[in-house]
Amino acid sequence: MTHPACRPILPHAATTTFTDGVTEAIDPQGAFLGNDGLERILRRRTKEPVNELCENVIQDVADFQANNLQDDATFLVIRRNT
Repeated sequence: MTHPACRPILPHAATTTFTDGVTEAIDPQGAFLGNDGLERILRRRTKEPVNELCENVIQDVADFQANNLQDDATFLVIRRNT
């Protein structure tokens, strides 16, 4: 029996997970990136290969913070190709 919270990853879809250092990134004016900011980043990069996507998301987070990293930032993508 499958747990009700479990969902399959559909063909050509992806799922992500990340540490709070991604969404709690703070720009020089003191604003948080937040879930909305991460979603904007992901929407721009949705077609990128997984390895590029991960690297580019972390770079976008660093750019948002003016390369003044305040916390660890880990981003994981799992994409089903078939």
